[in-house]
Amino acid sequence: MIMNEKELNISDRRKGKILKAVAAHALLNGRLQATESDLVILKYTVPRDVDDFDKVNTILIEELKTKERILRELEEIAANVRASERSVAQLEAFDPRLLDIYKNLKVAKGKIQSLVQDVEDEEIRRKAEEVNELIENLTQEIMIKLNM
Repeated sequence: MIMNEKELNISDRRKGKILKAVAAHALLNGRLQATESDLVILKYTVPRDVDDFDKVNTILIEELKTKERILRELEEIAANVRASERSVAQLEAFDPRLLDIYKNLKVAKGKIQSLVQDVEDEEIRRKAEEVNELIENLTQEIMIKLNM
């Protein structure tokens, strides 16, 4: 378990209790099966003392498809696209670097798709659409410069 690797040792007995809490969270949210979103309960059940709260929160953000993590990754992609926009504006037509940027945009679009797959949160969907629109606009600009 990742928690044990990060020096948050959990006894087998406590693991059983935590699993019951995760199951209860799923049930209270109208599901018969737990999903990643139910693991947010780990934030409240794993820590033994105040110092552990930050560790657990960091682990959850890094390891789970949490809303905060997805929004952060979408914002990072958006920042990279904006940086690429500045580069494209400075490049001349038919510059080979345009193709590299074009390929990177396609990869970014795929990453966005995998990030929001199975996510129903409206804020995440809006952010993903916003970033996809940035990518689409830049892709069009590159295609114009490449005369495609």
